[in-house]
Amino acid sequence: MERIIFKNNKICSEFFSKIRKTPNFKNWKVIEKILNISKSNFECYRNMKYTIPEDKFYLLIKMIKPNKREYFINNIAKRNKNWGCVLGGQKAYQINKEYFKIGRKKGAENSRRKRIKVLDKNLSEITLSKELCEVVGAFMGDGHAYNIKKRHYRIQFSGDKRLDLDYYNNRINPVIQTIFHSNPKIKKIDNCNSLRVDFNSKFFYVFLKNFLNLTSSRKTYIIRIPKVLFEEQNEKYLLRMVRGLFDTDGGIYLDKRIIYKTPYPRIIFHTISKKLHKQLMEYLSKHFKIYSYQRKYKNPNNKDSYSIEIYGQKQLKKWMSLIGFSNPRHLSKIATVA
Repeated sequence: MERIIFKNNKICSEFFSKIRKTPNFKNWKVIEKILNISKSNFECYRNMKYTIPEDKFYLLIKMIKPNKREYFINNIAKRNKNWGCVLGGQKAYQINKEYFKIGRKKGAENSRRKRIKVLDKNLSEITLSKELCEVVGAFMGDGHAYNIKKRHYRIQFSGDKRLDLDYYNNRINPVIQTIFHSNPKIKKIDNCNSLRVDFNSKFFYVFLKNFLNLTSSRKTYIIRIPKVLFEEQNEKYLLRMVRGLFDTDGGIYLDKRIIYKTPYPRIIFHTISKKLHKQLMEYLSKHFKIYSYQRKYKNPNNKDSYSIEIYGQKQLKKWMSLIGFSNPRHLSKIATVA
């Protein structure tokens, strides 16, 4: 409810003088009872020490003759209920600017510490799982993370809207929602076949940074598999990370040349991270016969590309038994040669 203040003391005196001259006026005590206020409060209204609540002002103005009411209504101003607090706060700030600045800094620091404490607690509660490592593998392949001024923490995945929509809808996004309590949005890009999965999550961003040791938003050249996954007891998680990586950045190629009785399958993976290529070669060569090659770029600004191929029906069956795929775009191809 707003409060009423007269434009000056003269108008205030005239207002209460008119009330006193009304035929029904007996004394101020009667009006105090009508307004349901104390004598001291009423005197403060009459002396303009207090503003008058809007509802009480309209009770008072009804006591004045109708032809005089408009004059007083045109000579009042309205204030918000807390205008006095605001005014007092503004005056206090002008007098104590430096103390306010110190207080705000302390408040911001305390708030930051609380957020970090909660974040650290949440991160400490995350345990490795196959599903989590598969999502991290997908991020290594087609993901991107960045922050703006340490305030906005953005995670993105990219894909093909014709081939990867079901994969993100049914495989990746549900894991992110369950573990990191974020709600990724899928956006189909107009005029091309791309899709983008976007969401904000400092929780996920810090986890990726700590787990993958990301030191730059341009992960393409530096990405690597965390060493902890190469420990024997964590191999099941390593296998699922490799699946997520090949689901996004790898693929199945079917060689249909006439020299083959049936389409000849090749599992293919390309990367420009030399460290990632070396890790995959060392691990996958324990289980598969691998063909690897390097492509040189003439342009010195471009990095070399490293490729891995695992080919043949037997190796494909072993791959599906040991690692497998989750992305329907790959599973649909495999189904034609199974």
